[in-house]
Amino acid sequence: MRVLVVEDEPVIAINIQATLLDLGYRPFAAATLAAAADILEHSHVDIALLDVRLPDGDGCSLGHKLVERSIPFALMSGTEILPGMIPVGTPILHKPFGSAELTNLLSNLAEQRDRNDYMAGLKKPRRCDSGE
Repeated sequence: MRVLVVEDEPVIAINIQATLLDLGYRPFAAATLAAAADILEHSHVDIALLDVRLPDGDGCSLGHKLVERSIPFALMSGTEILPGMIPVGTPILHKPFGSAELTNLLSNLAEQRDRNDYMAGLKKPRRCDSGE
């Protein structure tokens, strides 16, 4: 299963990628929204993990494209995400998180994708505002 990881902090990105590889996933890494958009244009992605704050915008804006493509995703943030700023039902990984949390989340996203019901309860994202 191919996982897009959009994270601008190199150490965090490397740790996530290493965990994904250990679990048998194939990670695609991007540090910006532009790089993530390029990956989405040229590669098939099954699941995505999106940092909320990135150098060229926020992960929620990419969430719009993922919702349109029915690609399950979760947001990652080191600070609190204000209610109402993300699609209802979007999973959130609060940094720092461990490999067990990541493993459980990926399993849930993969199961939802396999059942093809991931987007059933999500409302379209408006914007993110985590106060970062």
